Amino acid sequence: MSDHRLQQIANATLAGYLRYSSGDRRADEATGRKHGMAGEPKAGDRECLYYIGLLGQAKAALAAYERDRAELVVTKERQAEELSREGDENYQKRKAAVLEERASALAELDKTIGPRSTQMQNAADQHAQARGRAAQIEADLGRPLRTSMVPVYPFVLLLIAIAEIPINRLAFELFFQEAPVVSLFLSFAVGLLLAFFAHQAGLWLRQATSHKTLGSQLGHLAGVALIIAIAVPLIYFIAAMRQHYLALIEAEAASDFGTLLRQGLEGGLSSAREVLSVELSGPGWTLLVLNMALLIVGAIVSFVRHDPHPDYEAAVTRATRTERRLTKMRSAYERQEAKLSRRYDERISTLDRQLVRVDNELAVIRRALEQAAAHRPAMIRAVATTLVERFGAYRLGNRLGRQDDQSPACLDDFSEPAIVQALRRSLEDAPMAGVDDADNVVGMRPAG
Repeated sequence: MSDHRLQQIANATLAGYLRYSSGDRRADEATGRKHGMAGEPKAGDRECLYYIGLLGQAKAALAAYERDRAELVVTKERQAEELSREGDENYQKRKAAVLEERASALAELDKTIGPRSTQMQNAADQHAQARGRAAQIEADLGRPLRTSMVPVYPFVLLLIAIAEIPINRLAFELFFQEAPVVSLFLSFAVGLLLAFFAHQAGLWLRQATSHKTLGSQLGHLAGVALIIAIAVPLIYFIAAMRQHYLALIEAEAASDFGTLLRQGLEGGLSSAREVLSVELSGPGWTLLVLNMALLIVGAIVSFVRHDPHPDYEAAVTRATRTERRLTKMRSAYERQEAKLSRRYDERISTLDRQLVRVDNELAVIRRALEQAAAHRPAMIRAVATTLVERFGAYRLGNRLGRQDDQSPACLDDFSEPAIVQALRRSLEDAPMAGVDDADNVVGMRPAG
């Protein structure tokens, strides 16, 4: 409801009182002149019947206005009540339920994969223990972890193993002439074995340097000696096998190679003793030196790669791994928490927007009700003002038309405050929706 609607009601019920034109004035003067010529009202009349008639008409018009205005006020008050109930019971309760659901979901997520979950607490405990162990070793040694070539170290060992393939392949060709894939596989396996020997020998030599006395170093040095005792005969045997195979190839010019191959398989080459009896020449020694060089290079790289303390790198690696695992778990929890929060925030934002809409509509209705409360006294005063002008015009015409030079006192018995009070009193039994009786009216009892 707005001023426009109130004005429509006023125009429909109080149109004759909202504008008093010069034509209306002449009509009232003519009526008064006519009644004056007839000697009405009488000199002794206490009331002017014409005034009473006009006042009655005004009261009837105001009653119709008030009925329509009160009906609109009641409608708007009902709408306001429905909106208030919608805001209080619907949106507020739904928002409280969503907030409670959100808190419950976040708490459940916290217990499932969050900081309060058993999984994350165990990960945090493991990280704390691993970090504490690494910190203890660092404090005992008084230095940080000393490692180098960590990212490339596995590739270096792999290159050593791959480099062994072309060096050792010919050593197995005699036995697997019809299956070269097998000889390649064995060559690579031997390369992996020698790379492992190099890794372990360099590691034990490096760890031996962390001990102060020879007695405490004996275990690591014995391990290195064992590796040498295995690796050197293996390398020599492979070189001898290759040397023997080359000797067969040289004999190919004097005999059929297939016959020689069968003789080798059936005879001396099946015996390791016959292979070892071969005297190494230049190619054999070259093969042996290459294998030994790869073994030594691998051991040097392993020595440089590792920290002297046997547990230091493992402790640091475990601390790093547990930290990475804990960070991953926390990141996963934070992503899920953010996703869950966004989903509930969207629902809450929707309810907030709906609640703002309800509040805005309520504000419009309250302003309309305030306008309606102020509109009724304004219309009463407007009607009273028009009645005063009509009474005045009638009184002027009546005095001009009288032949008896009489001026009845009832013609002067009107004033705007008195008319306002009379009009208000006439509406006391009518609906008073939205009206404050303490409007700015100065009460004045009508004369007579």
